[in-house]
Amino acid sequence: MVVTESWIKKEFIKFNSLYFDGKLPMPIIKLSHARTQLGALAYKNEWLLGRRIRCFDYTIKLSTYYDMTERQAQNILIHEMIHYYIAYFRIRDSRPHGVKFQKMASDLNRKYGWEIKAIEVAKDWKVAEYYRKKEEQKSPRQYLVLALKVNSGKYYFCNISPKLMPNLKKNICIEKKFYNMVGIRHKIVILRVCLFAGL
Repeated sequence: MVVTESWIKKEFIKFNSLYFDGKLPMPIIKLSHARTQLGALAYKNEWLLGRRIRCFDYTIKLSTYYDMTERQAQNILIHEMIHYYIAYFRIRDSRPHGVKFQKMASDLNRKYGWEIKAIEVAKDWKVAEYYRKKEEQKSPRQYLVLALKVNSGKYYFCNISPKLMPNLKKNICIEKKFYNMVGIRHKIVILRVCLFAGL
């Protein structure tokens, strides 16, 4: 399944009642297309004289990039709800996935059979059809790569923005003079590398 805002809201209401005593107000719900951040909690802070006096506009985002099982999506949502609970009630924790977070996640995992993790890796997850088709339709991308060979025989490679190409030859001449002054023999080559999307 690919998550929707209505699905997130429905599940949020259910889990809020079951696991958080209905104490969490409905946050702003958004969808993202992130590949690595499957879920996120964000909020704004109001400061007065260097002290945070309130947090507001709590937002939970879930990624639509993957075709998840309902169970995977539920684990991610509950993960973000734990962050929300900690932030909303200003519970001090040692770090974002600190002792308090770990205890709440562990309790829910043990009591209710969830698999809430501090970090969820989606390496082998199925990409949603929309994003898969979009990736397949992308044309090959070109990269400029600067290759520098020093007299020890080592090579150094650097990806270059195509915007820098007009100034590149001038900069290479300056670098040649510098290397000649310090006695380093070198060879600079600019390679055009063509990679297909997804590689």
